[in-house]
Amino acid sequence: MIRTRGLGRSFGALHVLRGIELAIAPGERVALLGRNGSGKTTLLRVLSGLLAPTAGDAWIEGCSVIRAPLRAKARLGFLPAVEGGFFPRFTGRENLEFFAALRGLAAVAVDAALERVSPLASLRPALETPFHHASSGMKQALGLARALLGDPAVLLLDEPTRSLDPEAAAAFRSFLAAGLPGKTILFVTHAEEEAALCATRTLRLEELSQSEPTGEAEITREAP
Repeated sequence: MIRTRGLGRSFGALHVLRGIELAIAPGERVALLGRNGSGKTTLLRVLSGLLAPTAGDAWIEGCSVIRAPLRAKARLGFLPAVEGGFFPRFTGRENLEFFAALRGLAAVAVDAALERVSPLASLRPALETPFHHASSGMKQALGLARALLGDPAVLLLDEPTRSLDPEAAAAFRSFLAAGLPGKTILFVTHAEEEAALCATRTLRLEELSQSEPTGEAEITREAP
């Protein structure tokens, strides 16, 4: 469902990712751990099509992010770490209806996405609340619903609990561990306990020392 070969990403002279070899099977929930600066968010942004790789290639359900970027994007949903992209004065439902229409999806796609995330208690009040008045938990529930529009097979989640209070974070972890059967999920986290609870497998990105040529990152260990 997610595969990379020799994947790299540079920003000018700074190489952030190098030689990433990744294979994630259907239905896996994979946690991506690593220190700040190791390239975790960059990797998700490359896989999501927001950044083009500068070396190698990546495939989402067999579609190359380089040669077939639109087809690859259509097969995934992305929940970024930073809240954004929503219209602040629109309610949660109005935002979701807009994003569905933007992708040419019928209104039923919104209902289907909301049904998938309905176990999250923070979702219901978010639907009728202007986004700029919504709590962090509400915004995260809406972000996940947006990522599920069109029922993508693959989900990329960047630190999905980072802005949540302990109660909301615990609810989100429980949902991630049990509430999305059939989805292939790659999520970034800094918390070993979150990875242990939510993931079927763990990968780690290690940042090279700045004394090395470029301070790049590569996947160095897999753990069940």
